Formats: sequence, structure tokens, C-alpha cells
Amino acid sequence: MIYEIIFSLTAETDLHLAFEWYEKESHGLGWEFRNEIALCLEKITDDRVSYQIYFDDIHKIFVARFPYLIYYRKNESQKKIVIAAVLHERRNPEEIKKRLQ
Repeated sequence: MIYEIIFSLTAETDLHLAFEWYEKESHGLGWEFRNEIALCLEKITDDRVSYQIYFDDIHKIFVARFPYLIYYRKNESQKKIVIAAVLHERRNPEEIKKRLQ
């Protein structure tokens, strides 16, 4: 299925900050992070696979090679996926839930 992928403003900021941090750590590492994000986006558009529900209608997928998760909502009837957040896996779960509400 083809889905429209929409990043919330906060998710765009999350992604940008993580990219910048990794790029400062090692030239090119930010782009590797972005590539792994792109692979995750391909995976979540696959209707044959369903990823873990974090709470309510928010799913999460782990980013390979990096300690990050993508939190998203999938609206199958409208063929849209809204990326709600891209956060480090060690963030406080209560803080994450508050942010995603």
C-alpha cells in the first residue's frame, strides 16, 4: 500500500536535533541515522507487518543501529501515517506519553 507520511512539527525537530548531534559526533553519521530512519518508514508502510502499540493508537518501531524509536499513528482508511516523535530510547516513558497525547 502507498501511504502519505506526515511528520509532526515536533517530530521534524526531533529528527533534526538527532541528525545534528550524530553529525557532530562523526562526519557522515547523521546521514547514516537518516538512512536508518528511511528504512523504518519503508517498514511501517508495509501492511503485512504491524508494529508494537505503545499506547492508545500510537505504534513504535526501533531504529536499527541507533538508540531511537519512531512513534507514529497509522490511519489505514485515509492511507496516512503521522510520525508523532523520534526519540531516544532512554527518555522517561511518562514524559513520552504526555508528549504524544
